[in-house]
Amino acid sequence: MSKSLSSPVKLRSVRFIICLAVLLSLGLTLGACGTKKKSKEIILPPGGGGGTGPGGTGPGGFKAVVAAFTGNPTHGTGSLNVQFTDQSAGLVTSWAWDFDYDGVVDSTSQHPLHTYGSVGWYSVSLTVAGPDGSDTATKVTYIHVANGISTVDVNGNGDFTTLQAAIDAAGDYDLILVKDGTYMGVGNKDLHFDGKKICLKSENGPDKCIIDCEGDGRAFNFQLTGETLDSVIDGFTIQNAYSGSGEGAAIYLYASDATISNCILKNNKTNGGGGAICNRDSESFISNTIIENNQAGFSGGAIYMRTSSRATLIDCVLRNNVSGGSGGAIGADATLKIYRSVFEGNTANGRGGAIAQWHSGGGTLIDCWIKNNSAGSDGGGLAFDHTSMGTNDVIERCFITGNTAGEEGGGIFFRDQARPLVVNTVIANNSAGTIGGGICAEFFCRLESVVNCVIAYNSAGTDGGGFYFNDQRDDSFSVNIDNTIIWANTATGEGNQIYVNDTGRTLLNYSVYSNDAGDIAGPGSIVDTECIYGNPMFANGANNDFHLQIFSPCLEKGSNSLVPSGIETDLDGDDRITGTVEIGAYEH
Repeated sequence: MSKSLSSPVKLRSVRFIICLAVLLSLGLTLGACGTKKKSKEIILPPGGGGGTGPGGTGPGGFKAVVAAFTGNPTHGTGSLNVQFTDQSAGLVTSWAWDFDYDGVVDSTSQHPLHTYGSVGWYSVSLTVAGPDGSDTATKVTYIHVANGISTVDVNGNGDFTTLQAAIDAAGDYDLILVKDGTYMGVGNKDLHFDGKKICLKSENGPDKCIIDCEGDGRAFNFQLTGETLDSVIDGFTIQNAYSGSGEGAAIYLYASDATISNCILKNNKTNGGGGAICNRDSESFISNTIIENNQAGFSGGAIYMRTSSRATLIDCVLRNNVSGGSGGAIGADATLKIYRSVFEGNTANGRGGAIAQWHSGGGTLIDCWIKNNSAGSDGGGLAFDHTSMGTNDVIERCFITGNTAGEEGGGIFFRDQARPLVVNTVIANNSAGTIGGGICAEFFCRLESVVNCVIAYNSAGTDGGGFYFNDQRDDSFSVNIDNTIIWANTATGEGNQIYVNDTGRTLLNYSVYSNDAGDIAGPGSIVDTECIYGNPMFANGANNDFHLQIFSPCLEKGSNSLVPSGIETDLDGDDRITGTVEIGAYEH
């Protein structure tokens, strides 16, 4: 059965008296008795994020530990001795280095020396940890042990003057270093590797090395030539590509794979799908890349994926892209894995202001920020429709805020789905034109669980300001909402917090929600266990700070048994369970 607030009020009164006595003894004011870990120093990377991607990617910007490192040298031939230097910020007491990104810790030294004895491209990862949390930095294809090295200089001071000439002369595991300049015209667009394992890399990064397609053609065109993830494009600005009705304005991958790192893809356009990139029967690995201001007439304002494709994105920013169909940033009939990335200001005419995924092998979003995107129909932030049964979609430690849907699901839209899991995530200040301001789950949706989340300050034009559930095809199925806060949502119609339609059933366990008149509605059933009705006492919810105050009724009121296996940290990266788990996305 649900609880009243009588016990938490008494507990908070005792805490208040104790805190007040301590403060008076120290000569402090009540302002010092505030929110979570006030002694913790909050360190933001350049650009004011909370992660390691371009401009910082951490949702909410609450990172006390930020991993960073350098290596020297990063390329050469023969055996290569690389000195790695930890440059992490915050209080760090342990280091775990993975020199070849195989998931095995290779060193626990702070500043290790490592020898690469075999030819190839190596990604490197560093995980640091301390009393205030942990963080991971990954640099994809960072170390290059090459068979040979050549240079390209548009001004004639290299081995070649055009990019394609250097590619044609290269063999497997040759490194091509491209000097500063703007590369245009024949030999510098519609580039193809002919299946070779080549790394084409700018010497000084994308700000100084530009491939400009001048509104005619693609930058890279890998079609049925068998490139692999060892075919690498690293450190370029790619702009002004136009592929007409063809998919993938700047980069087209058809039965060919590629790794794309440290790039900026901007101002590219197609009348088809994929304003910047299209994967068709292919795999791409995209890291530390900004994809902005691209346009697609069909799906995927930035990236379009189809027919058995796969993509992994790490530390990326996708912003201000526009799709005439679904997926303002990404439209995918494919498998997605996305980590530590930002989706901001993208627009879709159809579903999925940031991401639309359908008929696919599932999606994973971890440590991502989905903000201020818009969809003409459903899923202002994210839209998942009829993904493959038996595959879990996972949304973990994400911040989904300020998104707008013209119809259903302001933050997230789930339909005819497999078994998505949403955990340690904030869904706030989103709006839907019709139902489900925060989350809309309908039509045989198999929403597995919403665990340790915050659903707050969302709005719906009709019903279900926070959460709307409508299972039209299975009387036996239930949605579980565990250790979660549902608060301050509004609906013009019914169910400010929750609306359960038709035969759907929602189970609320160890959660805090508002149960005033008009908050819970619909013909479906809601069963709650060990829940609390009342104000969760956010630090500053009106300004997207959903940490808990010291007197919050959510403190140590969750259930440890409801935290999914393998979930070890909260949205800040702090330990998820310390004693009894808190209700909401943050431990106190």
